[in-house]
Amino acid sequence: MNSSLLIVGGISSVMLAAIIWLVAGPLAAQTSVSRAANSELESLFVLHCRYFAQMRHVLGAADRRFLRGRLSAAELQKWGTERRQVLNRFLAALGEDYARLDYLSRRIAVLAPHISRTNELQRIWLGLRFRIFYRVVAVRLAVEGLVPVESIASLTGVLGALSSQLEGSMCDLEQAAELVGGPLRS
Repeated sequence: MNSSLLIVGGISSVMLAAIIWLVAGPLAAQTSVSRAANSELESLFVLHCRYFAQMRHVLGAADRRFLRGRLSAAELQKWGTERRQVLNRFLAALGEDYARLDYLSRRIAVLAPHISRTNELQRIWLGLRFRIFYRVVAVRLAVEGLVPVESIASLTGVLGALSSQLEGSMCDLEQAAELVGGPLRS
C-alpha cells in the first residue's frame, strides 16, 4: 500500500511538472522578441505563418514515396534529416510569430484598459492553446521525426485567430483615440 502511494505520488508530480512546463514556461522566441522589440508596428505581426502552404508540401508523404525508389537508403535518410531541420526552423519561426503577437497584445492591453475582459480572456486562452500545441509538436518532432500536417495547421490556426483578435482590438483602440482627441499616432 505504501509503495503504491509513492508511485502514484511520483507519477502525479511528474505530470504536474509537465503541465507547468507546457503552460508556464516562456517560449525561446518570447525572450528574444521582448528584448529586441522594434518600434515599427508592422514588424510585430505574423511573418512566417503565411508559408504554411509550402510546409504542407514538406510534410506530405508524396515526395518520400517518389524518392524511395530513386535514392539510396543513405541519401533518403539525409533527405529526411534535412526535412526535419526545415520543419524545426519553421516551428521556431511560428514561435517567433506568436512571441511578436503576444508582445503586441500586451502593449495594446497597456494602452487600452477599456478593452473588455472577454477579449483579454480570449487572448489568454489562445496563448495557452498555442503554448500547448507548440510544446506537443516540438516533443513529437524530437521523438518521431516528422509530425502530421494537422499539428502544424492547429498552430497556424491559433496564430490566425490571435492575429484577428488583435486587429479588432487595434481598431477599437483607434476608435477610442479618435473619440478622445484625434487620430492615434505611433
